[in-house]
Amino acid sequence: MTCEEFQMADLDGGLTAEEGPLQQAARQHLLECPHCAALHENWQVLRTDLHALAQKLGKLKRPLAWNCAFGRNFASNTRP
Repeated sequence: MTCEEFQMADLDGGLTAEEGPLQQAARQHLLECPHCAALHENWQVLRTDLHALAQKLGKLKRPLAWNCAFGRNFASNTRP
């Protein structure tokens, strides 16, 4: 497997018994290619951080007045 093929393989589902040949080859490539192994590790950390950020942002509540003002401003700036 080449590095380009590795980047196209879906390893986000985690290691399962139902992995196809492409995912198995990608896992083997991780063992053989330090560049792709580092890329994969960085992606795992980034994905975890993005999920945590999304949870924090989902808990934020904006006042109704802010939402109304934003909507009016958006509508006035997008009309022809």
